[in-house]
Amino acid sequence: MSNIPNDPFNQGPPNYNQPPNYNQPPNYNQPPNYNQQQNFQQIPPGGYIPYGANYAGQIDLPEAGSAQTCGIVGLVLFFNLIGIILNIIAIVKAGNAISTYNANPGIYTERSLSKAKAGRTCGIIGLSLVGLGLLILVLVIAINA
Repeated sequence: MSNIPNDPFNQGPPNYNQPPNYNQPPNYNQPPNYNQQQNFQQIPPGGYIPYGANYAGQIDLPEAGSAQTCGIVGLVLFFNLIGIILNIIAIVKAGNAISTYNANPGIYTERSLSKAKAGRTCGIIGLSLVGLGLLILVLVIAINA
């Protein structure tokens, strides 16, 4: 070490005890715009992303899959009491799912909305076939009487 004052080569060791200041944002010669609106996905209540969520944070409608299943099975079994009950259940569940989607469409996926609409459509067609079958039965009885 030299005893020369203001010697540029005699600055001593660097101070490694001070951590870098990571709390400061980078300065790109422009101030940050904190008033700009951000498009963040809302996290569902509870602070977790439920099972079935996709990468955008959207989840499936709770009753859409069961409405579609009841609608399809009810359409296949439209000619008996089980089919009638399943068609009614499909229409009710699909209506609940669609109203849930309309209340907050950003949380739920379009695919699950399509499932609910398909379940409602199958339920309506199944009940229409039941009504058509009853109408034909009444006409056959009326003609043969």
